[in-house]
Amino acid sequence: MHQETFWRLIKIAGEIDRLGQVPVSRLDLMRKWLSKPGRFRPFTVRVAARAAGKKGKTTGEAGRLFSAAAAMLCNRHQEAMYRPQLDPAQVRSLIDGIHALQSDSGPPLPGAKGWNLALVAKALTLYLQPDTSAEEGCELAIAWCGASHPRHGFCLTGPSRTKLMDLASFVSTVEGYEELGL
Repeated sequence: MHQETFWRLIKIAGEIDRLGQVPVSRLDLMRKWLSKPGRFRPFTVRVAARAAGKKGKTTGEAGRLFSAAAAMLCNRHQEAMYRPQLDPAQVRSLIDGIHALQSDSGPPLPGAKGWNLALVAKALTLYLQPDTSAEEGCELAIAWCGASHPRHGFCLTGPSRTKLMDLASFVSTVEGYEELGL
């Protein structure tokens, strides 16, 4: 199994341990990985599921949207995660609900909660678009991993490390499925 991207992601995590932070441009390696057919849509679902799992104690309409996203995306059978078949109408309804919440005249959702819902919407919007590019997927990877610590600017820091390790695991699993012909 050829796992060049997996090992490069692990190396980036190690550099974060040593240096404290690294530029988000290091995730440009995802562009090449995502350009292979069959990888982009599972990646968007993975990012959306991880962001949807960050509901915490969020209540109200935002809490309902987190719960709806989690029900659609999380706790799926392993194989379904790597060959996602989401109902486009249900996905569009969730995206519309998130956009409506974010555009209301009320106060914006605080910090990470608002960011995670926006990430769910962005990832699912890319899932629905048949003509998305690996570049857009790379930007999604940067948005997911790089938004962890605004105090250091937009870079990969300690909190990014967990996301990088998750991303490396995902990359390895997808490549394993491909090698098995699944």
